[in-house]
Amino acid sequence: MRSSADACASGRSPASTQRDLVYSGSRIKQIAHALGFEDAAYFSRYFRKQTGVTPKEFQAAAHRDLSIN
Repeated sequence: MRSSADACASGRSPASTQRDLVYSGSRIKQIAHALGFEDAAYFSRYFRKQTGVTPKEFQAAAHRDLSIN
């Protein structure tokens, strides 16, 4: 498995990760692991630093805006 540093440098765009959070139906932990983060909590901190909200907050707001439950 890649290290967290490798995951950060993987070149995956934040928009792509946000799209996965909204539309994939995957759990945040699964998305974190797919991106190469060994620790979902580290992914959450990294995502929050990049976007200003946690993945859970982002996902909930997007689902609310799109009326997806």
